[in-house]
Amino acid sequence: MVPIDIGSLEGKSPTEVAELTLNSGALNDTNQIETVFQFLENGDAFQNVDEFLTAVTNSSELPAISIAVRDIVMNLTFNIISTHFPTFDTADWEAWFKVKLVLVLPSFTAEMLTTTISNIGCTNYQVVVEGIGSVFGNMDSEKTLEIAKILVSHLTEFLSQFKSPACQNNIKDDSDWLKVNLGPFADKVDYSELKELNITGLAVLGSLSPEQKVNLLLDSTTGALENVSVVTEVFSSILQSPEQMDKFFEYFVQIGSLEGKSPTEVAELTLNSGALNDTNQIETVFQFLENGDAFQNVDEFLTAVTNSSER
Repeated sequence: MVPIDIGSLEGKSPTEVAELTLNSGALNDTNQIETVFQFLENGDAFQNVDEFLTAVTNSSELPAISIAVRDIVMNLTFNIISTHFPTFDTADWEAWFKVKLVLVLPSFTAEMLTTTISNIGCTNYQVVVEGIGSVFGNMDSEKTLEIAKILVSHLTEFLSQFKSPACQNNIKDDSDWLKVNLGPFADKVDYSELKELNITGLAVLGSLSPEQKVNLLLDSTTGALENVSVVTEVFSSILQSPEQMDKFFEYFVQIGSLEGKSPTEVAELTLNSGALNDTNQIETVFQFLENGDAFQNVDEFLTAVTNSSER
């Protein structure tokens, strides 16, 4: 394979540059891909990148691309196309987020998402969610959490709009609403945040993660744990998936072990359980502390933790 340099690109169209890129190994070489974009940025950068990515993704199977190159392409492409977002119609959003960006979309960041959805309506927002949701499995866990937080924050801020009839085309119930507005990122959302979005836990039971189901049962405001029919329904949904069952009981034990304890007692458990070295456990601890007077609880908890470390 002949490496790409600026000289080899002179006089070529973006489509021809795409062909060279695919045949040169540039999708696995950061220096070569930066040279490609340096060339594409000359003239009408938006049109050039549009034509280039259309040609690159125009095959029955997407080409292999290294993560480092993917990050560069996503970043450089976003810098070019984001200035055109105000002029995008729904067809444009669909073309970019369902076709042209699909190769590099796993490198889409929470910061990019914030910019993207800052001034768009619910229909185009839902297109973006569908697009990034399609590559959810190719994103690392930290990124999916960051994206989930941005989506929830946006939905919370504009909840009345997203619950209006104009934003609920083909949405029959809460499960549809979650799927359309959060996609697979719904699994990364705290149960308490779903409640703030006016989502009824039992209505979306099939869409909840094991952790969310545990928190549904332990929600003191609903008394779900004392309702036989609710408990039966939750456990029936868990029994359908052995993997969910294992995770459910793991979370249930973690959260249930804190019930009825003071923040000082929770601090002692935290110190003795290894939670200070386990992100899942410490998130469970703070989820518990946030019930009631969160400020007072965290104050007492951290006081107890720091007093212990001084002994």
